[in-house]
Amino acid sequence: MILRVPVPDGWTSKVVDDGILHELGSTTIHALHIRELPVDALGWMRNRALAGAPAGTTWTQRLAMDLTTVGGWPAGVIEVELAHASFQQTRLVAFYQFRDYAAGAIVSSEPARFAELRGMLLDLLGDAWPDWGPQATTCLTRLFEGASMDVHRIT
Repeated sequence: MILRVPVPDGWTSKVVDDGILHELGSTTIHALHIRELPVDALGWMRNRALAGAPAGTTWTQRLAMDLTTVGGWPAGVIEVELAHASFQQTRLVAFYQFRDYAAGAIVSSEPARFAELRGMLLDLLGDAWPDWGPQATTCLTRLFEGASMDVHRIT
């Protein structure tokens, strides 16, 4: 079960341990596996915004908004600027809720490149959907397989 973000031609995509990583030059979208809904969604988003950043990185939140995906799923998005002596980056962190489950997408880019791609990146996040993977169909006879189905008529 994974979050699907439909990236246009020109992006490369590869499966990584915790999801799918889409890349266009130095801009990435990391779509994560679907998991149980965390208790603190905002805390989860803040932690993901700083993931992999060097110690001592400062961050400034530029935007927080709620959106509804094309498929009707609710999502929260924060935009942050990360700064360090050796590192500067803009990130969008999206948190999607699928009833009792959730997934996220983390966009990372150099600030100048992010400014160029911002509208497209937000559109891509709005087009994301949950991919529940292959689902087996179960019929009633399979549900009761092995159960005694003797029926006794009471008269």
